Amino acid sequence: MDLKLPDMSGIDVIHKIKEVNPGITAILMTAHESMDAAIAAIQEKVYDFLVKPVNPGVLLKALRKGIESSKKELNK
Repeated sequence: MDLKLPDMSGIDVIHKIKEVNPGITAILMTAHESMDAAIAAIQEKVYDFLVKPVNPGVLLKALRKGIESSKKELNK
């Protein structure tokens, strides 16, 4: 999810998604790194917080780790 969206923040979208599916694994990406954004991401239990431009290898690693985390949660 991107942090900056036209109608609301990515944090708000993640919050709404988690109301419906609390087990979702969310990765937040932004070109506007800030401590406030990082804190908001942590409060919404975002799995990872990446700053753009994101190296494709870093993104792939975050996605793989997020998928593994989701699988572990499902198997509990």
